Amino acid sequence: MADKGKVTIYDIAKEAGVSASTVSRVYNGHRNVSAKKRDEIEALLKKYNYVPDALAMGLRKTSTKTLGVIASDLRNPFFSHLLIECEKTADLNGYTVFSCDTLESVEMEIGHFMRLANQKVDAVIQLGGSSDAKQGSEAYLQCIKNISERIPIITTGYSFYDNCYSVMTDEARAMQTLLEYLINLGHRKIAFVGGLEHVRSTGEKRRQYRETLAKRGIPFREDYVVETDYDKESGYNGTVGLLAGEDIPSALIMVNEMTAVGAMKAVREKGLSIPKDISMVCFDNTYISEMTTPALTAVGCHYGKFAQKLVYTALDAAGMHKPERISYVESVFVIRESARTHV
Repeated sequence: MADKGKVTIYDIAKEAGVSASTVSRVYNGHRNVSAKKRDEIEALLKKYNYVPDALAMGLRKTSTKTLGVIASDLRNPFFSHLLIECEKTADLNGYTVFSCDTLESVEMEIGHFMRLANQKVDAVIQLGGSSDAKQGSEAYLQCIKNISERIPIITTGYSFYDNCYSVMTDEARAMQTLLEYLINLGHRKIAFVGGLEHVRSTGEKRRQYRETLAKRGIPFREDYVVETDYDKESGYNGTVGLLAGEDIPSALIMVNEMTAVGAMKAVREKGLSIPKDISMVCFDNTYISEMTTPALTAVGCHYGKFAQKLVYTALDAAGMHKPERISYVESVFVIRESARTHV
């Protein structure tokens, strides 16, 4: 350990076996540290007469007035819409946004994190990507651990470490909304198409799908859950396979608008029409849902409010006010023309 008077936050953290951000929280009186570990850190702070360095503590007196935003894939309107709203909120608060697109590449994702940290942004907001996986890659997790010790990270998925915060949509409630809507229209053969089980948002949707069916006394069918990626081609291929069966569903819940667009093509090629022959609803509810024919009934979020929550959480985390570790934004349900009563 360094001599008294020269000790740094990193010296304290190393001796206590914690991250620098944990030491920062204890020093500033935040309670989200176990009592045993807090007592140990407080004893070390007293032992070394620790006086914090503002930069090391993450409480910088000066700010670059910049935020980094890393999006999973800006070709998806969910992410592009959310990014635009983040930029609006940041601008209203005098901040500039450096935006990055990972194109769903973990290597690009890590590279963006490193570059944004080197540019000394005040915080990084991550939209989707590895933050949405139940278990990120070892390289990603190590990157997040290192970066979060210097700057806060706000994600739309999991918050893996200290100084990481989650702002998420309530996927279970959104699925329940769509499924109950279809059931109340008389549908019993309802398929859920798209998404990957290891992705948080999809996993939560699928769990709620099964639970709601069970509560309403509707048998769960494994063949009515179609696992695909999140793009148009995947939605098309998944729906083609589903409609090739002998007992096709009367309604489809699509994991997002991109898969829904592909599914609509598959339905038309089968000689069926929406909603006369088969009803369809989806998640996300961006401009795509309004522009399809028929317009899609969808559940999504208020993107402006979602972005505000993300940005203000980032600003709080970068300053003196620590936000909630996990917070949620409400869903928005819009009924359009793509579903009808099933007799």
